[in-house]
Amino acid sequence: MRKLCIEKTELALVVALFVMVFYFRLIFIFFSNFDIAKLLTIFLLILIAFFFPSQIHHEIRIIGAILFFSGGFAVQTLLPVLPGPDAQVYFNNLVSHSIMELSEMVTPILSINVFTSSALTFPAFLQVFISDTDSVKPSIIILVNSLLWLLATFLWIKMLSENTRHPIYQNRFFLDILFLLMIASPSPIYWSAVFAKDVMATALTIIAAWALLGRRCILGIVLIVLASMLRPYAIAMISCFYLFVWGRKLFLLIILIGSITVVALFTCFSTGAIGNIPLVVAYLFASPILTDPNNWKLLNDAGTWVFSPVLFTIEGVFYMVLFLSGFVLMTINYSYLRREYFILFSTLIVIASILVLVGFMNLNIQGVDYGLFTIGENLIRKKFAAWPLIVTWGALALTVMWQRIKIWIAHCKTTEDRSKT
Repeated sequence: MRKLCIEKTELALVVALFVMVFYFRLIFIFFSNFDIAKLLTIFLLILIAFFFPSQIHHEIRIIGAILFFSGGFAVQTLLPVLPGPDAQVYFNNLVSHSIMELSEMVTPILSINVFTSSALTFPAFLQVFISDTDSVKPSIIILVNSLLWLLATFLWIKMLSENTRHPIYQNRFFLDILFLLMIASPSPIYWSAVFAKDVMATALTIIAAWALLGRRCILGIVLIVLASMLRPYAIAMISCFYLFVWGRKLFLLIILIGSITVVALFTCFSTGAIGNIPLVVAYLFASPILTDPNNWKLLNDAGTWVFSPVLFTIEGVFYMVLFLSGFVLMTINYSYLRREYFILFSTLIVIASILVLVGFMNLNIQGVDYGLFTIGENLIRKKFAAWPLIVTWGALALTVMWQRIKIWIAHCKTTEDRSKT
């Protein structure tokens, strides 16, 4: 039965990708009205979300997809689709060069260093989906990003639901909440709607982890290479996702100690770098800084990145509450989940170590000293690389809360019935 289920998932993934690739390349040729073509595409994506083999309730799929796409359209209507200089470069390269030209520009760089510039690779990857780049609009990014993120979401849920380590990962309420948090939070809605590489980079790491866990080694290696061409440390993120789902506590503990040791050695035992590791873990949930008044503005257009900080701030408050709730639930009367929270928290420590190293190197290149509270990275953006783990923590916390509420309601009813008799 499990083998049949895996084959259905693989078939659905391949069919969805091929159908959408050919669809993207044809729909904008036959429909000169861009908005009509976009609406038809959204409808097809919702159908994929509805029929993709998964344990998610169908009504939850529809609610999640509607929130996801309506939120994305709202972002594209109210905020710039090209919010900063990186987005401008991506789009200019997309419309100015063919995929062959971009490949020729990338090849000499690859011969020296596999970690080439995403300014070239991201537009090249987009051209797999887009045929007519001369008349394309930036808002088309929501279609490509939405397809990749929906598939990555279903595969992440598939990996967890097939994990027999703990029964909570087969809990339908947990899986429904996980699906909603994966696609209907402000971060995935925003990053799917703007012209940025973040959704594609994170989706490729999730799909690569799924391929490697299923021992699809060739596909996994190809995806590792593609993901690394968008984000140099993608292989580390893929390893983190793999280790979390694999769930070997001792092995993960060794990796955790090793990652902190690497940070200490690479930064010459900088107390700031080592001390920033737990801060980055907390900041993954609570970014941006809640006490900064600028982060409660509806629109921030003072810098090079134009966005709505209040959306991310509200999201940060919500996930910080869930982060703290997880620790409370782990220590009070829920010892059966401590192992799962330990594995998840250890994986987040490893990811934080990676982000600390990236920030340290970036500031060193700029000639800026690195110290405590000096993150060196835009974690509002970088935290999306760890999004599956962030929402898994949140879904676990909400599921345990719901179970506790149901027990309390049942207890109240029992007490009331006894009082009547």
